[in-house]
Amino acid sequence: MTIAARPVAGDVAIDGPTIRLKHVLAERDDRLGEADAQLLGLSKDLGVVPRSSMGDSVALADSLSKYKRVTRGQLVMNKMQAWNGAFAISTYDGVVSPDYTVLRFDGRQCDPRFIEYVVQGPKFAGQCACVARGMGTGFLRVNTSDLLSLRVPLPSLAAQGAIADYLDGETARIDALIVAKRRVGDLLEEQRQAWLSGMIRQIHASHTPLKHVAQIQGGVTLGKAYTTGDLRAWPYLRVANVQANSLDLHEIATIELPFAVAARHRLRAGDLLLAEGNGNPDNLGRAVVWEGDIPDCLHQNHVFALRPSSALRPKYLEAVLATDAARRHLREGASQVGIASISQERVLSLRVPVPPLGVQDQCTSAIGHYDARAGAIRRHLGTQIALLQERRQALITAAVAGQLDMPEAA
Repeated sequence: MTIAARPVAGDVAIDGPTIRLKHVLAERDDRLGEADAQLLGLSKDLGVVPRSSMGDSVALADSLSKYKRVTRGQLVMNKMQAWNGAFAISTYDGVVSPDYTVLRFDGRQCDPRFIEYVVQGPKFAGQCACVARGMGTGFLRVNTSDLLSLRVPLPSLAAQGAIADYLDGETARIDALIVAKRRVGDLLEEQRQAWLSGMIRQIHASHTPLKHVAQIQGGVTLGKAYTTGDLRAWPYLRVANVQANSLDLHEIATIELPFAVAARHRLRAGDLLLAEGNGNPDNLGRAVVWEGDIPDCLHQNHVFALRPSSALRPKYLEAVLATDAARRHLREGASQVGIASISQERVLSLRVPVPPLGVQDQCTSAIGHYDARAGAIRRHLGTQIALLQERRQALITAAVAGQLDMPEAA
């Protein structure tokens, strides 16, 4: 296939014939009942994948009986994220959240791959935003009936196939480049952990159980209703906010609690945030120092708060908790019921080297220099990945709008 025109970035008008989605898609609302099935999730980056592979913890229902069946080749929409392009064709059989929409294709009129490219694009995301109901981006919901009323471009079936074939090849090449650059980032993290573990092993100091040099604080349990007391909204941190040696504070949840309850779970600057529960056992025990970025912030029960004594520098303890030995100790003591979790007792039993504060300061200084150099590389990788993603989206937008000259699809 020859491409005579380059794609144009940005929002574009839909050229040519259009059709309402209800003519090429139909909702499938088939509940699981008492059968067994693989639980799936929808990620904008990963598509429809096993929920266990998505990393962070998720609150699961006691029963999956009301979850919706999905089979390979069907389209899944996250109603709360449709305005953000959260659509994907499933390559798995399983079940998804009852709050998702599962749709089957009418193969006589459309190529499913073409429709998937259309609904993932910024033009269609704008249409979804217009029909979404609710308040704020965090609570906007696209109802299935409104979705099916929206119009999409629909050239001939042959043209759809030609466009989808072209985009499959081009996006696969771009995706491979993105994966390779992300792998470089993963290797940087593996290298950091190996270097960190080696540095901590070389410290000559007595190893003391953590319970003698730190206190541990449990987090607030969600779902409990309080009807009395001086209720107010408190910000709190979830497992998703706690990354390995960094915090993601882009989305902060709040919870209504009385002051007396909130006081038991308030964070202090210098606390260590430790992931106690996670859907991915490899992420258990990831830790980061809380610097007090958000006043009066609490933490969820799947995040422990470690409060080191004056014998430990918080950043030094963060480094110790990131070593291979510490992570292994925490993972080996984890239980797996729904999500992997570790107990307070297991955390406090960890033996940590406690050198003089001067030695701890030297360690944290060395880590700072190392992270500054690695951070520059990561930022460069991030810029490259962002440009590739922009190129990918611009290519899709132009192709589905008919802005690429593809004679074979005419």
